[in-house]
Amino acid sequence: MTKRGHFAAATLLTVLAASLTNPRRALAQPQKMTPFAADSVRTDYTASGAVRGQPEDYTYYRREDGSYYYRNWSEGSTHGLVAIIDAGRHDYAILEEQSRLKITFRYSPERFERAMNPRQEGVCPEPGGQVELLGNAGERFGLQVIRVRARSEKSTREELLAPELKCFSIESVETYSTGDKTVEEVTSLKLGPPPDSMFEVPSDYVERSPAAMEQEYKARFGRPFWGDDWSRIMENNYWKLKTLQDSPR
Repeated sequence: MTKRGHFAAATLLTVLAASLTNPRRALAQPQKMTPFAADSVRTDYTASGAVRGQPEDYTYYRREDGSYYYRNWSEGSTHGLVAIIDAGRHDYAILEEQSRLKITFRYSPERFERAMNPRQEGVCPEPGGQVELLGNAGERFGLQVIRVRARSEKSTREELLAPELKCFSIESVETYSTGDKTVEEVTSLKLGPPPDSMFEVPSDYVERSPAAMEQEYKARFGRPFWGDDWSRIMENNYWKLKTLQDSPR
């Protein structure tokens, strides 16, 4: 799977897990969020410091109601991947720009709130276990940031997080046990409501299930999009969510 496909899949599975479990859990009142727009660049490095592959560009938008948009593409490419979580429509749409295919995960209002509340209530990670809070790290783009470190068996990740933006990551450096490194850094950030047009799904995109999108993408471009394993997982969740959408809660 491409990095951009993996990012979308991981994000989606997090959202789905929250919506498909604990169906009777009481919902917290959604909180207003600070709206913003940001651009970042993600670059992979070898252990020797050489750039591996093409850097990837990201654009992020977030609205006050928690709706979230991101677009990701490799430098030099005109096509990318767009993901839109829309609080008004209660859905999560993934748009593949080259094929003009889309996958839409639709929620009932209750299941959408269940899925989105963890994102809206999310605060900076508390220290303990594998997470260390390293303290204040000054300002970036006029916002106070804190530095945190998370360790796993395969890597150590340090991030600068902005508490005012629900700990949106301003900078992250992940160093792997091999010595390879991935760096993502925000290059521009502006507070304020993003354009409503960014959350509109163009009418010329064709809806597909994850498995159908995988099959059509491979047939047209000769390479996988999700990959067979992820495609099966996404397909199962796609139809499970459709089944649960109108079921008693």
